[in-house]
Amino acid sequence: MNKLTVLCLVISVGLLAGTAVADETYICTQGGQERIITIVYEDQEAKIPCEVQYQKEGVTETLWNAQNQVGYCEEKTQAFLEKQRGWGWSCEAAGEAMAEEGMMQQEPTQEGMQDETKENSY
Repeated sequence: MNKLTVLCLVISVGLLAGTAVADETYICTQGGQERIITIVYEDQEAKIPCEVQYQKEGVTETLWNAQNQVGYCEEKTQAFLEKQRGWGWSCEAAGEAMAEEGMMQQEPTQEGMQDETKENSY
C-alpha cells in the first residue's frame, strides 16, 4: 500500500471510532402521538458528558445534562420514563420498538401458512 492509502485508512478508522458512540433512545407512544427521549453521550465508555433530550411534536429540548456524574442522565431518564408511563404513555427502548414494529408488519408467507395447517391437522 502506498502512504496516502494508509493515511486515509487510519483517518477513516479514527473518524468511525469517534462516531461509534451509541446513544440510548426510548420511544413513547399514546393515541397516535410519539415522544422520543434520548441520552446523548459524548463518550460511550465514560458515559459522560451526557445530556437527556426530549422530542415532542418535532421540537427537541435538553432536559438534563451531566459533565462529571456518571449515571446521572440514566437516572433522570428512567425517572422521566416512569412519569410518562404514569401519564398513560407506552415507552420502549428504540431497538425493541423497531423490532416489534417490524414483526407486526411482516406478512405470513405461504410456506408459513402451510406449516400451520400441517400442525393443526394432527
